[in-house]
Amino acid sequence: MATSGHSRRYDRGVRAAFVLFGVTLVACGGGNAPCGPRPGVVACVDDTPVTAASAREHLRPPRTVPGKAAPIDPHTDAVDAAIRVELFAAEARRRGLGDRRARTAVLNQALIADERARQRLAPADVTDPAIDALLQATPGRVAKIEGVHVRAIYLADAATAEAVYAQAVGLDDAGFAALARARSQDPSAANGGDLGVLDDDHSPIELVRAATPLAEAGALTGPVALADRRFVILRAVAVSVRPEPPEQLRPRAREYLARQAEVVALDALAAQLERAHRVRRFPDAFAALTAGATPDGGR
Repeated sequence: MATSGHSRRYDRGVRAAFVLFGVTLVACGGGNAPCGPRPGVVACVDDTPVTAASAREHLRPPRTVPGKAAPIDPHTDAVDAAIRVELFAAEARRRGLGDRRARTAVLNQALIADERARQRLAPADVTDPAIDALLQATPGRVAKIEGVHVRAIYLADAATAEAVYAQAVGLDDAGFAALARARSQDPSAANGGDLGVLDDDHSPIELVRAATPLAEAGALTGPVALADRRFVILRAVAVSVRPEPPEQLRPRAREYLARQAEVVALDALAAQLERAHRVRRFPDAFAALTAGATPDGGR
């Protein structure tokens, strides 16, 4: 029987739609296709693909790590964060938290809420003795820091700076001063690297920024790249904070301790779940995260 041109065009359109549907289904992990490297997929959690689009939502500015001169690749951090969301969603389904068909992001938050309740991670669960201990030992973690007395070691290259940082870990003030005299490539080496007190009003801004992580005596940070292409390692000799009444500090301390406890608990849970699942990463695909994206994920 003769077929009209309109009918043939209709049939071709239907076939094309089915092909497009099949491609989309495979890309989204449907159709029972095993997960593996393919365009737009940066990792797999069991047979669930982690897409570049989902990982892109977690892109943030590069994160620094103590002891490393170069920041962590933000693509790696973003993929790890997206993998964690998938792992948490899978665990939420296993625990029967909410609708199994709910969006992954919703299930992820359901698991976090369940962990807070299970492990008593809310601010209300922080004890008064824990708050007292924090405010007595390290008030700089919650109070405004007015100045940090530091010692510094300056090095010419990243590799040497990382090696010297490793030597500095665990040293007391005298030990760090001796290391500065031996290794620092700066006139301050003669004084054991003593730079005096850094503050917002009187000190070079790049040193003030480098000292930001130093919230307590003995804290160490670096290596930090400087404008003159050197790298600096800083150690806090003493930290001075602005006096504030306890009724202002204690709520902040409570929130800080709860937040730290939650980070530790969720990191441990993520590591446990990753061991229990088959997780694969495809670093060659990570560059797809920045396609049309801003460093903060477009937020």
